[in-house]
Amino acid sequence: MRRIFALVLAVVLAFAALAAVILPVPLEVPLMSGAAVLALRNSAGARKLYVLGRRRWPRAFRFPDRILRPRFRGLAAA
Repeated sequence: MRRIFALVLAVVLAFAALAAVILPVPLEVPLMSGAAVLALRNSAGARKLYVLGRRRWPRAFRFPDRILRPRFRGLAAA
């Protein structure tokens, strides 16, 4: 039940991020990254697609990999 709720919340956050693109508010990145974290933690299919994309385009996935690490302490801590 918790997993289903998290996936529904991830979909809602993703749609909110798409709606925020129209508004003059800089919320797209935090909303979409929150949706990605929820989806990757609770969906095996999402993790599989993420790994396949990371293998195909490793440079494009370097920044999301740093953010999704458990001990991410900001951009300056790299």
